[in-house]
Amino acid sequence: MFERAPRSTILVHTTTQYVRVAVLERSTPETATISDAAEFAIDDEESLKQWVEEHANDGPGWVAGYCGFQPSGSMLIREDLVVREPPPKLDAIAPLVDRRARSHPEEGWSIGIVDAVTGKSLAQAAGPCTALIVAMPRNEVRLHQEKLLEAGVRPRRLEYTPLSTLGAIKSHFSSELSDAAMAVCEFSATETTLYFIDRKGIHPQDPVPFGLGNLEESAQKELKLESMEEVREKMDNPDEDLNRRAPRLLRVFASHLRLTLDYYEHQTGRVVGSMFPLSLPSNRRWLAPAMAQAVDLVVPHLDLLDWASQRGLDFDELPAEGEGWLPTLALAANLNSEPANGPAS
Repeated sequence: MFERAPRSTILVHTTTQYVRVAVLERSTPETATISDAAEFAIDDEESLKQWVEEHANDGPGWVAGYCGFQPSGSMLIREDLVVREPPPKLDAIAPLVDRRARSHPEEGWSIGIVDAVTGKSLAQAAGPCTALIVAMPRNEVRLHQEKLLEAGVRPRRLEYTPLSTLGAIKSHFSSELSDAAMAVCEFSATETTLYFIDRKGIHPQDPVPFGLGNLEESAQKELKLESMEEVREKMDNPDEDLNRRAPRLLRVFASHLRLTLDYYEHQTGRVVGSMFPLSLPSNRRWLAPAMAQAVDLVVPHLDLLDWASQRGLDFDELPAEGEGWLPTLALAANLNSEPANGPAS
């Protein structure tokens, strides 16, 4: 059923908060243009499907997509391994993943592996190495593929978004990581995950049990609002009063993050100097500097246009969210690289 040649190529980046899409047009193998970018709420399936249909230029059918997501129950694990003979046997890593998992999927794991310091493939690795292991529940991968097909998208490539995003951040800020580490903060509704990037690569941490949904509940009490609809309206359109109250609103959130920051600094002896936010919806970008300030960090500046041009990408306009589009554009910047040792199916 996939015989029809694709008429357009799109980027589809799915998070727990939203779906971001854009048209990808390649002018040469090394250069491409991003256009018609849009963001939809995660539950607005009809708008997403309509957008996809509008970009199926020759009529009904699937649009080929380079897609990224982070399925529920997935893990990114840093582990010291001894590879006895290349390539690493991914089936042998499954018991390690099971030991680290909070739940165990019935259909098992799709597993991938890369070098934790360089991000390169370990296909030729032998001997001791430090690896990043990507583990995704197979059933979640299958369900996401089915949802993409229902929306009219045929996945040409399906990536674990945190890996490509962290690689892009590490590459761009490499000169700054020699002196201080960077905390990459990924927000979801009920938890927040910190990844530390330093000169020794990527250091994933266990999720913090507090997310944007929990923050809304705290804000309802603090602001004395009657309904969650009022809370969301207030947080989507912050005024001077909300900005003034931000330190108090974020105090519980900040206390959770500080525990993870302090643990990393104590274990490694390296100082964290900045915090890069991920997965904030466009209308919640004000939280990035407020959250960084709450834990005495700064948000590093990223000139997205400059970053994109260095990777052969050009774009005319993006929704008003700036550097938050990095994970989506990283899907396009990563097209010339091969998937690293998986994920295995």
